[in-house]
Amino acid sequence: MTLSRRTILKSGIAAAAVSASSTAALASRSADLIIFDSRNPTSVRFASTHFVRKIDIAGEDKNFWQNLRSDPASRKIAGMTGWSDFILARGFLEERGKRLTVEKLQDGLFFWEMQ
Repeated sequence: MTLSRRTILKSGIAAAAVSASSTAALASRSADLIIFDSRNPTSVRFASTHFVRKIDIAGEDKNFWQNLRSDPASRKIAGMTGWSDFILARGFLEERGKRLTVEKLQDGLFFWEMQ
């Protein structure tokens, strides 16, 4: 088998794509709290793979994000939301001393983690 530059580049790109797609699944395994949007099937799939406390942001604007703002003391929070919901959640969590550790666009949504 001869290795060409093209073959090496294609295999490198394929490996990067596989590792990037699994990053969200692996990175949030230790999260204490999951933030998701039930209006988006991708976000629902993300939330369904975790067996921790979850907050569905679909109705959070009606109660002024009280569920997230009153969260007792989650150490690590992961979410998969749209941009505007990410910005709101990030602001509330930064007020409680959390800092953004991961932010990545994935499947049209933002995957993020804060600690």
